[in-house]
Amino acid sequence: MGRMRKKGAIEIQFNWMFVLVAGAIILSFFVVFVLQQREASEQKLSASLIKDLETKITSARVSGGSAAELNLHDLEIFFSCEDYRLKGVSESINYRAIFTPDRVKGRTMLLWSMPWSIPFKVTNLLFITSPDAKYVILDTNTNSLLTNDVYERMANKFLNVDLVDENSVDTIDISSGYKIKIVCFDCDNNIQNLDLSRFYNFADPDVRAVSITSSPPYNVNFYVMDQESLVSEGTSPFFGTDSDSEATMYAAIFADSKDTYDCNMNKALNTFSIVAQVYKNRMLKLQQNPNLAPEYCRDYYFQPDSIIDEMIVTASLGYSPSVRDTLTTNALSLDSYQDNYIRRQSCPLVY
Repeated sequence: MGRMRKKGAIEIQFNWMFVLVAGAIILSFFVVFVLQQREASEQKLSASLIKDLETKITSARVSGGSAAELNLHDLEIFFSCEDYRLKGVSESINYRAIFTPDRVKGRTMLLWSMPWSIPFKVTNLLFITSPDAKYVILDTNTNSLLTNDVYERMANKFLNVDLVDENSVDTIDISSGYKIKIVCFDCDNNIQNLDLSRFYNFADPDVRAVSITSSPPYNVNFYVMDQESLVSEGTSPFFGTDSDSEATMYAAIFADSKDTYDCNMNKALNTFSIVAQVYKNRMLKLQQNPNLAPEYCRDYYFQPDSIIDEMIVTASLGYSPSVRDTLTTNALSLDSYQDNYIRRQSCPLVY
């Protein structure tokens, strides 16, 4: 009798062990299934978001001055000069000049494009960021007009931007936001003395700054936080603050670092060479057109042809202060020649 009871107890224990093992296997199967479905769903969403972003980028680059939003679904996109990536899905940026933080995350993404001309329209530079990235415009009382203009234009694009006095950095709201970008004009001496101790919760690369010179020679100094102080990454040129050139200034504000700014400006120079070649071909056709009226107009296209030739060669040297200076000088000469000779003689314009 005792043996039968012992045998029955063993059978009951075995049954429970079998139920537990079988249940664990079934549960594991469903957990794996759910995770696989979730991963597949995220991959599908990522691919759809990348496709939507490509559409937005194309549209923004065509329409200068445009602004758009894209639903990010609280995901995070990583950007480099070469591509952008989301959950294992990537897309090449190729020749396009896109200025953005190294990562953009949150509920929405903001896209803003601005035309760049030198002197003819070259391309629309594209800026991408997030409402969760904080931009701080410091008023150092050195160029309040430009400071206020930049602040108002960024605020009008619904960016997360504050205008604060240089002595009131401790009033910056850092309760929300995953990145801080400080912007000021003619302020290299001021910016290195800023007390950043309250930004201790941010990783060093997530607090950056740019000091922009508001008069020639136009340069921007890039800074990154290192142990609660800002250290320089180096200086890059930009083309100016007027309506034709200001896009290159805003590009420095949105670029993650000096390296990504320079890389994308080299792309912009490549685009310049392509567009310049189009105008060069146009001038060759005008020079050789036997039906051009008045006939003497043909002689007016040799000089601008020579100027554009020099600009194409200069742009091929890569982005640098000397290249910026030469292109700016040539652009002024080209503009002046067209106004004083070609336009005055009622000849077909070069651009």
